[in-house]
Amino acid sequence: RSSVMRQLKRLRKTYKRSTPGLPRLRAAAVLAMGGARLKEKSGDFLGRGLDWLDDEIEAQILPDGGHVSRAPGQAAKALEILLTLDSLLQARGVEGSRAMSRAIDRLAPVIPFFTAADGALVNFNGSGEGNKARLKALRKAAPDTTSKAFGYCPHTGYQRIEAEGTVLVIDAGATSPRPFDREAHLAPLAFELSTELGRLVVNCGWNEGQPQNFRRAVRATAAHSSLILNDRSAGRLLKEGWGSKRLGDVVAVAAGPVSAARKEQVSGTWLESSHEGYREETGLAHRRRFYMAVDGDDIRGEDSLCVPLGAVPLSNAEIPFQIRFHFHPDVRVSLSQDQQSALLVQGGKAGWRFRTDGGPLTLEDSVYLGTGHKPVKCQQIVISGRAFCDSDGETRSNRVRWSFRKLEARK
Repeated sequence: RSSVMRQLKRLRKTYKRSTPGLPRLRAAAVLAMGGARLKEKSGDFLGRGLDWLDDEIEAQILPDGGHVSRAPGQAAKALEILLTLDSLLQARGVEGSRAMSRAIDRLAPVIPFFTAADGALVNFNGSGEGNKARLKALRKAAPDTTSKAFGYCPHTGYQRIEAEGTVLVIDAGATSPRPFDREAHLAPLAFELSTELGRLVVNCGWNEGQPQNFRRAVRATAAHSSLILNDRSAGRLLKEGWGSKRLGDVVAVAAGPVSAARKEQVSGTWLESSHEGYREETGLAHRRRFYMAVDGDDIRGEDSLCVPLGAVPLSNAEIPFQIRFHFHPDVRVSLSQDQQSALLVQGGKAGWRFRTDGGPLTLEDSVYLGTGHKPVKCQQIVISGRAFCDSDGETRSNRVRWSFRKLEARK
């Protein structure tokens, strides 16, 4: 008991020096837990912990339930922390704060939102798949959210389109603010596509135990299923050196602004999105359109590079671009002879046909880190081209269309 008291006093004294973000939220919750367990000699740990927790909730939990870091895994961990504290307080007959109760209600439906068709989390912004069993237990312990299903997190900046077991999640948000951007990825308009058989299109992923030489590489735009212009990321991380040692691996130039507009129809769902992460350097914006049919078997996309309406072109130069589609290690890819399409076999069972009017397509190696610290080999399709800096995005040089269509199941 005396040891616990000493540790709680130490935590209270050093709380403000803890790392901003989830570590500080956890520290406040632990202080409140300790106070609740040591009721009669709490030293006001409970009250102080709950007050600090309310401050962290206001700073970190966004109105739509996402975490300010924009990492799906951080939202799941925040919910787990708050549910653990709430359970302990109830067992001790102590009433928690209204802010904590509201945060739990906001966080609970966000976890299913960020869940791929296989039951694990999608890979975005410093977040990997996580543990399926733990996520299942978390969803079970959380308040019932079956009536709160939604397809858009406006504050966190993600879109979700789902139809008949096919799930498409798109990063349609701006870079998280400092100091919550230490694991932020430069991947505007990147997406992941999964089905009941597993994951199809992925980003390279992330996990806490990944090799040190991968930590910055997986944050680059090229490590995501998105468009890369002039072999550069949309945005820039702070260079390694004195600044990064003091601030961490934060974002020096944000990838944005980002916008998205959604339209639901009887036949399916349309999403039109764009970002200006390359505009300062090239004068071009990246516009990406998505469509998913109501049966989930037909997904179409269009990428275009255009001078924003009312803007003046910076030049008439040609700039190279690549559109990358990273595939999960369970997916096998075979290019057609004309290099305009590819056969995708998912889990050795379902087949998908990928087509494009751009190209030619090339098949390259990639890696996946979403499930463990060791990179797993996988494949990626790359569409290469050259865009003009004075285009409206409607010319063949600056616009590429692509699609995924499910083939009939093998008998």
